[in-house]
Amino acid sequence: MGCQYVTLQGFNSLDDSLRPPRWWAIRNELGGELDEKALMQRTVASREMLYTETYEIVDFEGAATPDVDVARFGYFQPIEGREEEYVNAEKELAGPHFRQVMEIDPAFKMWGLTRLVRTTAGGRSHQYRIFHLLDSTKMPSTDEEKTQLDRKIQALRDDSSDDTKWNELRKGVSGGQLKWVMKTAAEINPVNAEWEKLKGAWKYVRPDGSYRIKRIEPHQETLEAYDASGELKNTIVIPMRIEIKDGVNHFYTFYPQGTYHSVYKVHDGQWYEQGRGIFRGTSKNAPDHFLIYNRIED
Repeated sequence: MGCQYVTLQGFNSLDDSLRPPRWWAIRNELGGELDEKALMQRTVASREMLYTETYEIVDFEGAATPDVDVARFGYFQPIEGREEEYVNAEKELAGPHFRQVMEIDPAFKMWGLTRLVRTTAGGRSHQYRIFHLLDSTKMPSTDEEKTQLDRKIQALRDDSSDDTKWNELRKGVSGGQLKWVMKTAAEINPVNAEWEKLKGAWKYVRPDGSYRIKRIEPHQETLEAYDASGELKNTIVIPMRIEIKDGVNHFYTFYPQGTYHSVYKVHDGQWYEQGRGIFRGTSKNAPDHFLIYNRIED
């Protein structure tokens, strides 16, 4: 890969990746003990920066668990005129394959396809990067265990009806493997902290006595609608995402007909969700209208 060390930063959006560090907030977290200029001088003097790159995630399977400590990268360039076909093959064939690999290989935690957005490197010859994230403590420890795992994975390939000629869709450019040296603790990540606050069941009661219950788990909301007599009328399971922008909590739920977006805050055991009046001029709700959910126990 042409380097000895790589630093990685993850963001919820390209906009977030362009925001400068909020040094004042970091300084406050450290009790005022931070001289960012001295830190930057030390950092610049300690290494030669080769280049920086930004990738956006196109598709992925699995999750980057706290125990992940190995990352494998492969760089690929689609064959001219076949980029869309290549990306679809990765999403529709490679992704589901590695989902099955995760079921039989406890070390394999995540597969992802990323697209190069910007780079300071000269002469880049790839548009896409594939990554695998692994937990080395779960890798086979004996030759016999490795052989058994290899046989299971080969059986997956043998049972597959995939006859894709990958060399006709993409050209492999380079690749490499990295071992994690250090990383920030996942438990102090502000988005993870918000998921911990939201996990569980929440109830909002309308003036007519009907109500809704949201059951939240990381990255997913189950919404249940009840009439005033308590009869369940509808249930839908929806992918959910959280962002924190300038200290304000945003959540997104992805319905088949479109994305719902609002701001919220958990305060004194209640979930305050701002209504649509603040976002849409055509809404009948006032801009200061909130849905207030109370945590419940089932």
